[in-house]
Amino acid sequence: MQLARGYLGRPALTAERFVADPYAVEPGARMYRTGDLARWTRDGELEYLGRADDQVKLRGFRIELGETESVLAAHESVTHATVVLRDDRLVAYVVAGGPVDSAQLRAHAAQSLPDHMVPAAVVTLDVLPLTPNGKLDRRALPAPDFAAEVTDTRPRTPLEETLCGLVADVLGLERVGVEDDFFSLGGDSIVAMQLVARARAAGLTFSPRDVFRHKSAAGLAAVTATTVTAADRDDDVILLDLTDDERAELAALPAGSEVLPVSPLQAGLLFHAALDSGDDGPDVYTVQVSYDLEGPLDADRLHTAAQSVLDAHENLRSGFRHLSSGRPVAVVPRTAVLPWRQLDLTEDPQDWERLLVQERRRFDPERPPLLRLLLARLGPDRHRLVLSHQHLLLDGWSLPLLTAELWARYEGRTPAAPAPYRAHLRLLAAQDQAVSTAAWAEALGGLAEPTRLAPVDPDRAAVVPSTHTVELDPDRTAELEAFARRQGVTVNTLVQAAWGVLLGRLTGRDDVVFGATVAGRSPELPGADAMIGLFINTVPVRVRVHPQESTAALLDRLQDEQSRLIAHQHLGLADIQRAAGLGELFDTLVVFESYPVADDEEGGDGPRVTVRDHEDSTHYPFAWAVEPAERLRLTAEFRPDLFRPAVVRRITDALTALLTGMAADPDRPVGRLDLLAPAERHTVLETWNDTALPAPTADRLGTVPELFVAQAAADPGAVAVTDGRTTWTFAELDARTNQLARVLAGHGAGPERIVALALPPQRRPHRRDPRRDEGGRRVSAPGPRPPGVPPHRHARRRPPGADPGHGRDRRHAAPNQPPRPTT
Repeated sequence: MQLARGYLGRPALTAERFVADPYAVEPGARMYRTGDLARWTRDGELEYLGRADDQVKLRGFRIELGETESVLAAHESVTHATVVLRDDRLVAYVVAGGPVDSAQLRAHAAQSLPDHMVPAAVVTLDVLPLTPNGKLDRRALPAPDFAAEVTDTRPRTPLEETLCGLVADVLGLERVGVEDDFFSLGGDSIVAMQLVARARAAGLTFSPRDVFRHKSAAGLAAVTATTVTAADRDDDVILLDLTDDERAELAALPAGSEVLPVSPLQAGLLFHAALDSGDDGPDVYTVQVSYDLEGPLDADRLHTAAQSVLDAHENLRSGFRHLSSGRPVAVVPRTAVLPWRQLDLTEDPQDWERLLVQERRRFDPERPPLLRLLLARLGPDRHRLVLSHQHLLLDGWSLPLLTAELWARYEGRTPAAPAPYRAHLRLLAAQDQAVSTAAWAEALGGLAEPTRLAPVDPDRAAVVPSTHTVELDPDRTAELEAFARRQGVTVNTLVQAAWGVLLGRLTGRDDVVFGATVAGRSPELPGADAMIGLFINTVPVRVRVHPQESTAALLDRLQDEQSRLIAHQHLGLADIQRAAGLGELFDTLVVFESYPVADDEEGGDGPRVTVRDHEDSTHYPFAWAVEPAERLRLTAEFRPDLFRPAVVRRITDALTALLTGMAADPDRPVGRLDLLAPAERHTVLETWNDTALPAPTADRLGTVPELFVAQAAADPGAVAVTDGRTTWTFAELDARTNQLARVLAGHGAGPERIVALALPPQRRPHRRDPRRDEGGRRVSAPGPRPPGVPPHRHARRRPPGADPGHGRDRRHAAPNQPPRPTT
């Protein structure tokens, strides 16, 4: 066996695979970590157990097979489990120590694993087939027979017959029984989405949630609605109905240019681009992704491939503008030249950061194309590629699709053309805007005011946000995912509920609204999941917090409220806010970044591509980017001029504490969910409440009135209070308060009596009226002391029921105030 000394130009991978040899005599000797798992038997032989890196990719999701195997092996009836990827399905092979049912094992796995990691089939074997050297013989594993699970239950209506045909089609079976379980026949969450899409193309409507609830064609028939197909509607849709003045304004465009409408989010992004166009600051909606390329690379061929991608997608050539009428439109030229830079940084790699800043310069929306590429050579077979683009063009789902097409064209393959982006625009134009507006008006009805975490300032300049990221450990992440599955909700709903509760605590409200990004890829549009463009939209999420309601009830209610609005998520945020009648509804955003990634083609001659960095942001003062993975990743993006890092850390800690508390006890009332870590709880309950004061001695005063009298005697001419116009010295304030005290005593004021103060309104918040200090000081002054009561005790008494704290208007809470403790 020949083995190299390391991986060329990849020190991190070399350090991971080539480790120190603990048995060597000479220093510096290394061992190679093969990735095989084995154990010593009692006979002193090595028994092969499998691979440590059995990671596969299924429909864009990266899956560690060992995780699924461990969950199955934990079942009491299973002695050994092996999971393989077969025909785009996960198939589990188990050796059982007793009676075991395939459906039971799948249900057992679903309790701990996300949907895409649950095997589509479980095959029971007496023993696993092995090769002569003791490894698993994968070619000897029998194929699962999904057809054997099909029953003879026949459809009873034409609708059931149609649904049976659709289910059989997506599962690759000849037929299915009308009562057959979709998931027992090999279905999963991704195939469920395909079923929904094909049904809608046939004029039938049901949701992915319906598939999970009803599972069979018979069950789906009971909830299926008949609709007009997208193709039938689109034939009569006019994409853009221009006025005569608008057509005259566009007459000067270059020959071959087309004018298209914009999506709702494109309209919003174009507004912000116009708003910030005269500002020298950064463009927060310039997105930049950099990639490490390792291996031989033909730069000219890559340039040609990139240009061909631009040529193939008309929406990537779009420029954007507002017409004189105020209408936003996209102008698509017939051709566009891709901005391309190629540099050699072999001798000067420190220039990399400077180049990134240059490449992230502001785009002019009216001058397409709104994307650019930079290729930098770092050494032999080492390059970096930077893609910068205006967010008007692409969403996060589209980026891996774009790069996959780029490398396919680089390798000489021409991908199948997806439906053009204008098909999405046509689908948007066909929606009933009035119905969706009414739905949002009803959903937001009764909302008293917007929910803002930061002060309002329409003239505030854009800034690149700071970030603070936390990653939950795998066990904690798995607990949250399992809890969400048990409750029948998504992790996204769980995060939204937690942020709604926390936002309520931060703002002092029980009815809050924040923004959420939705995918916008309609199942009605064939091939929408493979299209490149900007499909996402931002919509409000309203969370009404009832302190006595349980976490489980809150999650069910929130998911139910949100599911009713799915059909109306195409409506633009500006239209939704007009329907609510409150102007801007929120200033915080939650982005749940969950989407499949493009599959890699094996055997190509392109370099190895890995994402190095991804820079994007929003104009919102505070936003969450949530990335579901083995370790749930929560990134707070915040304006550093509005939020202190320490406060953001506390908000982040509070959100993770809420998520943990919700999963730990779903029956606990929402009002009793704790936001504090143990150290913070000790500070609040112990440190801050340690207010005991020693009795004053002859040389130490113990109360505020005593301190005031001593200060007035020591320096009577010093300034005591002022509001900039009126100034009183300590002597003057002491005289006025003594006079007022005599008046109050004459009216019956005394110890253990409550005195109400009617003070003049404070018209200027930054100025303090001295009369407030006069009244407050005199009421807190000791007055005549009852016999037998020591001075220090009498001075510190309060009336029964009096509030020992300061009053606070919760409607005007400071934005940087940390979460209030809940005890």
